[in-house]
Amino acid sequence: MMKLALMKRFFETLSPEWRSPLLDEIAAPWVSGSADVRFWRASANFVAFVDRPAGKFVLRFNHESERTAAGTMAELEVVNALNARGMRAARPVASIAGRLVESVPTAQGVFHAVMFERLPGQVLGFDTLDPAGFERWGRVVGQVHHASQGLWVAGRPGWDDWLAGFRRDVAPQETLAWRELEAVESALRALPAAEDSYGLIHYDLELDNLIWEGDAPGLCDFDDCGSHWYAADIAFALRDLFSDSAARVNFKDERLLAFLSGYRAVREIAPAQLQLIPLFLRFHNLISFARITRSLGEGPQAGEPGWLGDLRLRLVSILERLRQDFAAHPLHSLHPAAG
Repeated sequence: MMKLALMKRFFETLSPEWRSPLLDEIAAPWVSGSADVRFWRASANFVAFVDRPAGKFVLRFNHESERTAAGTMAELEVVNALNARGMRAARPVASIAGRLVESVPTAQGVFHAVMFERLPGQVLGFDTLDPAGFERWGRVVGQVHHASQGLWVAGRPGWDDWLAGFRRDVAPQETLAWRELEAVESALRALPAAEDSYGLIHYDLELDNLIWEGDAPGLCDFDDCGSHWYAADIAFALRDLFSDSAARVNFKDERLLAFLSGYRAVREIAPAQLQLIPLFLRFHNLISFARITRSLGEGPQAGEPGWLGDLRLRLVSILERLRQDFAAHPLHSLHPAAG
């Protein structure tokens, strides 16, 4: 989640039709002649749809204070490598100048932007997924891990980099979160990082990043990819199954078993690795806690629109829910080795 103050400044440029001179400025390196550029959504990134005579595309961009051009270039290296290994991931599109990443100076600062082909197909809903759907989902995650095994790309973060972000953004007064950080880091440092269990993961393989065309999945949004244990990818992908709580992981849930059946049809994963799902879910809780804290910034600003105030309240409630979960279910009660 980006800083809400940044989101507010950008949204102030949008028309009721979701167009913006700033948006046109950021899209300009890819647009020559007629094009329809419309804003779509904002979360960790700003995203817009671009319709050109040559086809339909997705423009993704963010402020230089949020991401770096080098990190985005490394992400695209991952995307291109996985495509070369047989996956179908949304491919980056070169700008008119031949660059995959453009750093566009604007009155609001520099925005790093990239354009992707827009994959055809549909997104499946979590609440409508049957066991066969979970099995198919697990198969895709297994395919991604099979394709990424042994792949290493400089410039993408590792799990310790994400924890460094926590240390930067979370105040010392958040004692429950810091206690969990120490327990999680200790447990992770004790884990072996063998090639069959540890590597480059997508780290956001939820259903909204899978575009289905028939039975063929397409992959989007590799902006969180980095080095971690493969089981961490499974833990985050299925976090809605556990209500985003490490204490609610049920290894007998038929949906989880169906997902793992699909995964194991592609590649094996040791039972000991799956038992680490609560640990990895708590890890992600901490990263989310830090990112939301950073997003909220200095608190409400003058003139915030109602929708932004509502979003702020939702984020504050997530922080409080996580604090309560840290207090009621500390990691040592879920993962004895952390004690």
